[in-house]
Amino acid sequence: MPSDASALSFYHTCPPGLAPSNTTTKLCDAATCGSIYQPPDGRPRKPSGDAQCACDPGFTGVNCNVCSGAGSCSARRGTASPSSPSGALTLTGDSSVVCYNQPDAVRTTFIDCDVVQPTIQAVFPKPMTMAMTKVGATPDDFAATGVAPWPQMPNTTLASVFYDGVEQFYCQASNCASRNSTQSAALGKSRFGTTSTQCDNLQCYCIPGTVMCGGGALDLTPIINGLSGALGMPCDFIDPKAPEGTTADCAFQGNLLNNLLGDGGLPLKQCRFGSCVTEGQIHAHWRDQALAGGETGNGDRLSGPLIGGLAVLGVFVASLLALVAFGVWRRREAARRPARLDPAPVGLVWKRIDYGLAPRNRLGIRRRGGPVGSSRLVDGSSTKPLRSSGDSRNEKAPISPAYDADHRHQLAHPTLHFDDPEAGHGSDHILHSVSGRVEPGQMLALLGPSGAGKSSLVDILAGRSKSGRVAGEVAFLRAADGAGARPGTGTGNGSTRAIAFVDQDDALPAFSTVREALRMAADLSLPESVSDKSGLVEEVIDLLGLTLVADRRIGDHSRRGVSGGERRRVSIGCALVARPRILVADEPLSGLDSFSASRVVAAFRNLARGAGELGSTSVIMTVHQPSSEIFHTFDVVMLMAAGRVLYTGPPSESLAWCEAQGEPCPTGHNVADHLLKIAFNPEQRTRRVSEPSYQDSRSDPSSSSAPPSSSSSSSSSSPGVAAGAAWAREAGNEPCTTFMTQLSTLSRRAWQTALRDRAGPLAHLVGAVTIGLLVGGCFYQVDLTIAGFQNRVGSMYFLFILLCFAALSASTTLARSRALMVRERSNGLYGAVAWLVSFVLFDAVLLRLIPTLLFTTILYWMVGLKADAVTFFEFVLIAFLLHESVALVDMILSALIEDLSVTILMAGSFILFNIGYGGFLLNLDQIPAVLRWLQWLSPLKYALEAVSVHELKGLDLKDTVAGVGIQTSVSVFAGNLFGFRDGAFYRDLLILALPFNLGVFGLLCLVVWSRMRETR
Repeated sequence: MPSDASALSFYHTCPPGLAPSNTTTKLCDAATCGSIYQPPDGRPRKPSGDAQCACDPGFTGVNCNVCSGAGSCSARRGTASPSSPSGALTLTGDSSVVCYNQPDAVRTTFIDCDVVQPTIQAVFPKPMTMAMTKVGATPDDFAATGVAPWPQMPNTTLASVFYDGVEQFYCQASNCASRNSTQSAALGKSRFGTTSTQCDNLQCYCIPGTVMCGGGALDLTPIINGLSGALGMPCDFIDPKAPEGTTADCAFQGNLLNNLLGDGGLPLKQCRFGSCVTEGQIHAHWRDQALAGGETGNGDRLSGPLIGGLAVLGVFVASLLALVAFGVWRRREAARRPARLDPAPVGLVWKRIDYGLAPRNRLGIRRRGGPVGSSRLVDGSSTKPLRSSGDSRNEKAPISPAYDADHRHQLAHPTLHFDDPEAGHGSDHILHSVSGRVEPGQMLALLGPSGAGKSSLVDILAGRSKSGRVAGEVAFLRAADGAGARPGTGTGNGSTRAIAFVDQDDALPAFSTVREALRMAADLSLPESVSDKSGLVEEVIDLLGLTLVADRRIGDHSRRGVSGGERRRVSIGCALVARPRILVADEPLSGLDSFSASRVVAAFRNLARGAGELGSTSVIMTVHQPSSEIFHTFDVVMLMAAGRVLYTGPPSESLAWCEAQGEPCPTGHNVADHLLKIAFNPEQRTRRVSEPSYQDSRSDPSSSSAPPSSSSSSSSSSPGVAAGAAWAREAGNEPCTTFMTQLSTLSRRAWQTALRDRAGPLAHLVGAVTIGLLVGGCFYQVDLTIAGFQNRVGSMYFLFILLCFAALSASTTLARSRALMVRERSNGLYGAVAWLVSFVLFDAVLLRLIPTLLFTTILYWMVGLKADAVTFFEFVLIAFLLHESVALVDMILSALIEDLSVTILMAGSFILFNIGYGGFLLNLDQIPAVLRWLQWLSPLKYALEAVSVHELKGLDLKDTVAGVGIQTSVSVFAGNLFGFRDGAFYRDLLILALPFNLGVFGLLCLVVWSRMRETR
């Protein structure tokens, strides 16, 4: 084995007719004489210079491999060495060895041809010869023929090119198969048909220092070494009655050769064929040919890479079907599991919650900081380090029992800030060691002016993702009769959620009715094992007073629907149908009149008391400026200012606290307003006041806000969990339904919305028909002239550009759905992939497939493209794959960039890139090498190449140039004109289907999962 890695594998041991010129390189770079009956490594080398080889009698060719004459093989076989394996055989009947002089490979056929190509001969004027060795499916039977054995590989082809008697380069190809045809290939004047050999994995090696490979005026090394892909070798049969020495024509064809030299590739003239075989082998060969219908091997088959691509596509489809079946099974299994009801009330306790945004650098950009360090007081003292939201250890240190007594009234305390070296350079500290609790079945109201940190605190307690850094501990509280039980979570079989969250802003499906929105929330927030979801929805509708508007569409800012107060109650209802044990609401009374606000608070009061079958739900809500009636409805109020807690206790004791602060509330004045006045006073935020006695409101039987009796006993806390990411996992804001339930529910809403909001789908359908008729009229029935050829390709290019622009709607559709998806996903209704699959299915069928089918059908037949059903449907398939691939790219841009104007700008730039690299306006082969690789990123390039080579194949142009009529095949100049590759349809189809659709969809899943999530 030579050390030179550029030597081809089939030439590691030189085949018959070749040998190394020296022992240094050991390359097969010299011709040998003698005949194939001598061992390849024992044959004499061809003399240097112009001297010809001294071939054995009956053999000819540049390297003496081709037998010549009917008796040449038998004569040579008779003189074979007695020491050979077949030396003692007696050849009679079908065992007699003959010289078979046709191009098809009975066993192994040797071919010797003259290379006649004007362009090549202009540069290299001396004689040029190609010697080929074709090995069939069954190699030589050396024992039967006496031919010297050599390590030949079945279904392979070897070729060597000699210039002026000196070998210049050699090639190999594998996976070869032949097909015989009665039609002449028009290579020469044969009237007896053609055998066409097709191979894969063509490789060539240019021998350094030869005339063609660096030793002459023109170095062809890059071209020759770059030959690859499929190899075609058509050869005409010789008239069996022709005299001895008659020759035929062949061709050596490949993608690169065809692009350089035309569709005919490298023409081979004066070809001589010869193989030593037995008569029995010839008879068996032709019998097999007749039974196979004229084909040997695999005939016209797809290449290895294409077969691999189809296999990958088949595996994907099979895997998709298997996943669907598995999803259906999982859904049925989940529906059969018994529901675990958990109506016991649950409270919440939080300790030393700190929250701050990352410091800004000098450019004003926030850095992603590490975990929060220890907090320290302004006087220099410090507290113990607090666990951050990024702490993956999720320690379960229990909260001290003394906490209850220490934090019933939390007054102003010294200012805390993060121990950050850049704390003085733009660091925003929002919450300062905030602690508190809500007992099971209680209502807690967070009061305070704007900027007090109320929303940040409820976000953390609800397990929402925060953009800053969080530290502290949170834990569940259970009544003594339910101690030890864990609250239901959004995972597993639990039928209740631990925590549900109602955001300050409503994000609801505009085209759904109130009942449909609540039913969808129930379907997605309750496991399949909960059967009576409709009854639960009706109970929530009755509880929230939505009966009269239950069948009215919700609407949005541009479509009239329910009122603002009713929208608030719908948002609350979407959280309540999940049967949460704790309901956290951020400004649920915002924008409501006093009556609507009172009705919402009354509904919360009923939840806390455990009205109906929903069970008791503890409520934590932020209130900006409640009325006196609403203020006294709460069990506990917490007054906050500048990220600190000023007061925690029952509303009835707030008056005493105000007096202790030296700010008594005037008679008849709303206590809540007075508390806000105190919170606005900077001096009160840092002033220490003695802690008043605490009287639990539950001990006062006359209290109108007494919580249910179920929570009248003492409560116990579960182990504390680090606030932030660890608490988000504990709170269980993950989907509790199977993927198939999520997909079916989301798909049902998508199609329901499409039926009610018809503007988008109708615009796509009407636009496709209208533009199709206009464009089809412009290119109506193009002819076969040169101008008609330009219009033919231009119509397809124009169609694809219009489809690319139509795909821009994918960006706007996703952007319009973003807010609702992010909110529902953060509430744990479904996962990102389930939403994306339903969205893409809806978009692909209604906005891509149907308009594409209408558009292409109109344009295809009006332009007068190839009238063939198979070609038409392949054209539609390519158009749809292009349309969908560009739409998926636009979706990625919309998911990455929230600003729609920037998204459209980037999507338009991508279309402009496709226009430039599509192959119509700019010849792809003429692009500078440093930029040429960009064409592989353009789906339009593959689509236009696929339909063009399909449409232009076999098309002849008929025109008149300078008064002279011409008729020529389009394939002569189409490849050079556009840079398209002939026979690339299936390759382009697979590239559009796999990387540009499946691959981009996978990337879209990753982008949606990572980017379309709520971070506050």
